[in-house]
Amino acid sequence: MESRGPVVHVFKAILASALGMLMANVPGVKGWCEVTAVWMGHTRPLPEELTLSWITDNPESSRVAYQDGAVWREIQDSQPTTWHRLQIPLSDSTRPCSIRILSGSATTEVFFPGYPADGLRIAVVANWQSRPDLSAILADKPHLLLTAGDHVDNLHSVCGEGRTECVEPFLRLIRQYPELFRRVPILPVLGNHDREIRPRMGKPPENPVYDIEARAFRRVFALPDAGWYWHFTLPQSGLCLVGLDLNHISDRGTTWQSCHDFGPDSEQFQWYKKIVTENTMPFLITLHNEQNAAMRNQYGGIWERLFQKNTAVISGFGHFGECALKDGVAYFNTSLQGKGDRYPDPASEFVASEHNYLLITVNRNPSSMQIRLKSLLGETLYTSARMVRIGGRTNAE
Repeated sequence: MESRGPVVHVFKAILASALGMLMANVPGVKGWCEVTAVWMGHTRPLPEELTLSWITDNPESSRVAYQDGAVWREIQDSQPTTWHRLQIPLSDSTRPCSIRILSGSATTEVFFPGYPADGLRIAVVANWQSRPDLSAILADKPHLLLTAGDHVDNLHSVCGEGRTECVEPFLRLIRQYPELFRRVPILPVLGNHDREIRPRMGKPPENPVYDIEARAFRRVFALPDAGWYWHFTLPQSGLCLVGLDLNHISDRGTTWQSCHDFGPDSEQFQWYKKIVTENTMPFLITLHNEQNAAMRNQYGGIWERLFQKNTAVISGFGHFGECALKDGVAYFNTSLQGKGDRYPDPASEFVASEHNYLLITVNRNPSSMQIRLKSLLGETLYTSARMVRIGGRTNAE
């Protein structure tokens, strides 16, 4: 009988290789890995680096390949873990950048859109608890996503009461919008719901209802400065963005207190005063989660005097859309859940009970900015005056 030894050996080798490839993609088998959440942001006040974060369901070392002009470069994350975070250098932050996350057997595509000097588009959302369809925002192709607070209902309904480090509510948000978070960097601002660790009942309880330090939020979103306040500057667009920790200010001094101190001697106020007074960018936007009119009235108007140095101040306080104009500053309220009670600003120019977001467009030649309040169907509800920088002054056309 003719020997089949060599044929059998070849067949066994092919079978072993195929079986190995198959088993590498089976959950629970060493080498199998799935990337379950990806998001981008910034930990520094300038766009010199992109902070890339991702979660894998098994501890794995990872590599990130990214495009630097015509060249592909690679960064190694050699420590096996499920929580990954790397800084990707941006030699030119105006350029788009394709990114590939290589974790175990998984390859995940990510796209950084870049921050063009001309035609920069920024979306702003708040009150994300209802998890609406955000197709209209994706259709606008924003380069950056900002928020004005309240991304989740609370922490305790998912994590249990008193747990300050539980990040699952935020990861669920990220997983629900994979295309958005893999294509648009996010710089979020805190709301009270983002740190609610116990139910808020009829009167202040013995233990704090909110984690003022917002540990879970700050673990997920690595931000510039202290994290609970931050600033980010895009020099190529002449824009400085500032995020503040302001919400439920009337509960200060009780176990309902949800934000850091905001008095004249507070760390937050002194930091904000320095940022605003030293700002050299033509356009300045501040984001927070308290009612704009309430903040303007605090401590004899000290906050209003700093707000007056802004192009716009954006809040996610109420469940409605609004633009108010006072002393040359545009005060917006935006909310993805826009059909709640309305608390109009005394200087209100426009109010709408519509689910909404903001789209900011910045152009460089000439240096100008325009802000549109849009419905989640993509309809423009209100358009601000075009703000143009001429001879060191910003004027509304």
